[in-house]
Amino acid sequence: MKAFINLLVQRGLVVNLISVFLLAIGIYAAVNINREAFPDVNMDQIMVSTVYPGASPKEVEQLVITPIEQELRSVNGIDKMISMSFPGSGRITLEVDPDAKNRDQITSDISLAVNRAKLPSELPWDPYVFEIEGSIIPILRLALSAPLSDLELKRLSKDIKDDLLAVKGVAQVTILGDRKAEIRIVVDPKKLNREHVSIIDIQNAVRGWSINAPGGDITTEDGQKVVRIAGELLSAKEVGNLVLRTSGSGNTLMVKDIANVVESLAVPRLTYDVGGKPGISMLILKKSDADIINTVDQIHNYIDTIPEQYGENVTISTFQDFSKFTRMRLGVLTSNGKVGLLLVFISLIFFLRFSVAMMATIGLPIIFMTGLFMLYMAGISLNLISMMGFIMVLGMLVDDAILIGENITFHMEKGMEPKAAAVHGAIELIGPVTASILTTIAAFVPMMFMSGIIGKFVIAIPIVVIVMLTLSWLESFFILPSHVAHFTNPNKHPKERAWLIALDNVYNKVLTAAVRFRWITVALSVAVLVFSMMLAKTMPFQLFPPDGADEFMV
Repeated sequence: MKAFINLLVQRGLVVNLISVFLLAIGIYAAVNINREAFPDVNMDQIMVSTVYPGASPKEVEQLVITPIEQELRSVNGIDKMISMSFPGSGRITLEVDPDAKNRDQITSDISLAVNRAKLPSELPWDPYVFEIEGSIIPILRLALSAPLSDLELKRLSKDIKDDLLAVKGVAQVTILGDRKAEIRIVVDPKKLNREHVSIIDIQNAVRGWSINAPGGDITTEDGQKVVRIAGELLSAKEVGNLVLRTSGSGNTLMVKDIANVVESLAVPRLTYDVGGKPGISMLILKKSDADIINTVDQIHNYIDTIPEQYGENVTISTFQDFSKFTRMRLGVLTSNGKVGLLLVFISLIFFLRFSVAMMATIGLPIIFMTGLFMLYMAGISLNLISMMGFIMVLGMLVDDAILIGENITFHMEKGMEPKAAAVHGAIELIGPVTASILTTIAAFVPMMFMSGIIGKFVIAIPIVVIVMLTLSWLESFFILPSHVAHFTNPNKHPKERAWLIALDNVYNKVLTAAVRFRWITVALSVAVLVFSMMLAKTMPFQLFPPDGADEFMV
């Protein structure tokens, strides 16, 4: 260790080039690192969704939910099962063992168990099994409104949805409360009686003509051809022109002769208003590898073009913008870094000579940028959790540099040659500084072994803290000694500050009294410890502190 530190101290230019290189790769990582609101974690949840139109919640529970639950009880790896029944639908949420290794097998077993359940034959669709992914997360909601009919508004929302899916980073756009388009046939009872046609006749005619299905293969002179029946009715005009009956004289009876055929939407289950006017809500989800800030900025750029593209009467607003949390935390990290760097330098100037204060301060961005690059290479994104780790460790990064830098200058002032003082001063403190770093790291190591969803979320904090503290140790012993040795003037002996001497004298008197009356000192220490423990029992626990509400729900 001593030989290696001596080598670096003798090669000052190499150390300076390494420092510049570390800053450069850190800047590269800062520009390219993925920013998002929350880390990409597996939520350990699988959901089974089913639809049973017209059924009450009790019927959904008895006929659909209960049979599925009975089959799911035989699947290993399920920790918790939560079922909910609604009018016409039901949902089962399964919490999977977070420590399970065969996650794909558990998902497959759940799908097979759902398929084995004996369910009513009139279900329109089979139950849908899907895993809740943390990689595709919502980032923004839109509220769309325009003075249009419901059908025209639906078509407009579909066009805007297609445009949003073309935005880089957008993975999915969900139109909330979307109503299915349908063709409504409103029959005239008098015309039905006059033409001797029943509603069943109309149903059979529509069902018989609205077909889109394969018809097999035929062999022709030109080779084998694929036959397909393409008779699907796509518009109200096509349905209206559907022939119900043809007489011998050539007269035809069409659907439009006895009914009014219009395009409409299904009866809404949810209605959305924007400023008191009918509207549509859209939820945007980003891709796992997309930057949340860049993606939201591109969405806002597209929104600015909507009035020009679709008309000035089309208004669209945004809410539930998750990128603002990332921007806010990133702003806190940036401002803390700038202000912290300045305050650290000012604080060091008060107690240390200028050269040591400057070298210790310069080490802070080197450590920070190197840590950012290592996280970038490890695939860890810059999110609310990892940035919390950066903010927590920011003030700890210069502790080692202060001790080593001051010890080096102490030996210089004693007459030792600068390079020799740098090596000797660093080696002299390698034990205490290493122990200090390890004790701090030991306090964060247990966080890496937390289980469950919380453990997956907070694991970035100990990783960031441990990486940054390790880099702080490396910088203090391998870069700082060279900087101090080459930038500190050993012949300059600054005068001791009068206020610092007075502070030392006060501290010396207090320390002398504490050692002299050691039993009183110990008793006071124990009393403070006991009082603190008693006070801690009365403090309420909250994972996240309450904050002002950005939205109100009625």
